[in-house]
Amino acid sequence: MASKSCRVTPSSTSPSTSGSDTGVAVRGLNNFKASPNKKMPELKTPPKRKSQLDYSRPRHPQGPVNFTFQYLNIDQGHSSTSNQNIPDLLLRPETRPISQKQLINEVKSIYAGLRMVEKRCIDVDNAQTIAFQANEPGLNNEQWHALIALHRTLLHEHHDFFLASQHPSASPVLRKLAAKYSMPARMWRHGIHSFLEVLRHRLPESLDHMLSFIYLAYSMVTLLYETVPTYEDTWIECLGDLGRYRMAIEDDDIRDREIWTGVSCFWYSKAADKNPNVGRLYHHLAILARPVALQQLYFYTRSLTCVQPFQSARESILILLNPILEANEPTYYKLQPVETIFIRTHAIIFTQGSDEAFMENILNLPQLFDDYISRVTAKFKEQGPWVAIANHAAFFEYGLSDAIFTRAYNKRLGHHTGPTTE
Repeated sequence: MASKSCRVTPSSTSPSTSGSDTGVAVRGLNNFKASPNKKMPELKTPPKRKSQLDYSRPRHPQGPVNFTFQYLNIDQGHSSTSNQNIPDLLLRPETRPISQKQLINEVKSIYAGLRMVEKRCIDVDNAQTIAFQANEPGLNNEQWHALIALHRTLLHEHHDFFLASQHPSASPVLRKLAAKYSMPARMWRHGIHSFLEVLRHRLPESLDHMLSFIYLAYSMVTLLYETVPTYEDTWIECLGDLGRYRMAIEDDDIRDREIWTGVSCFWYSKAADKNPNVGRLYHHLAILARPVALQQLYFYTRSLTCVQPFQSARESILILLNPILEANEPTYYKLQPVETIFIRTHAIIFTQGSDEAFMENILNLPQLFDDYISRVTAKFKEQGPWVAIANHAAFFEYGLSDAIFTRAYNKRLGHHTGPTTE
């Protein structure tokens, strides 16, 4: 699977204790109105919530810390406590044990604050969506900053909840709470995606704020990817989605757009490698593959014929097929003649076109492919699988449940996996 190689190094610093952020965001938005002329109230920081946990990434204390030291006699190859010429070496900081009761109370406390901030985020995002649909004026900078602070608070609350519920001392029941209450999906939906859509609706006025929030969310999800591996698959797909948002809003700098396209492809490819049965991931990669039309066809057809096919790809693939079928392909594709005829042949099959048009196109394909392969040589090692998989998808009628090969295949397996649209 081809994708551009690139790397982004976001800031991955651990967020501050979420009690402070909760007070800032909720207090600043208690009397929030959509009017751009209303001045936001001054945000004051309340006392931080005291945590009983010793997280794997502890916050830096304000004063000096006393550690237990042990002297090592390196020259003699054994430990010693009397040689004052050897510098003091810090082996391990002292840690405090935590009981199950303390851990449960901590999780309850975090979840209570999380629900309060989550409800506020849902209300504000819904209000802004309604305001946009009613063509009401947008927000001023102070109001955007307050909304970003509110959603940042929710992300910090989720971060603390995941660290507490996945603590090494947590019981199996406590560890399953995040999955039971769909916490990863809730974090993405209410903490990131809904607000990104609010920002997107207000472009270009909200461009700077959208950039700021994308970088903030990317840093937070990267931190969760490193510290909470239990939900690694979710974090990987979230990072791909954030990279796609960042790519989509970049119109000025082509290099930045290509970099973020590569970033998004990297994460989606990683997710697809870990979950090859999920068609949704290949649909994402197909969108990012433009202007490589042959690769787009490969990803779309694979999305439709996976174990969990993504049926929305049936509409998306027509954006690729229809212009080529009508001999009016966009100039950015720059297709070779063999690519044009190959994709047009698949378009005829997909749209159930005439047999005459199909035969007219397919008769010339063998010779065209021979000439093309002899010209590009080793490059076809990458393109060959795209052609083969697209052809296999045509045999299965691009994932139609009543196709002859599909019915025979499912009968052979003894089960049927239904399509997905999400």
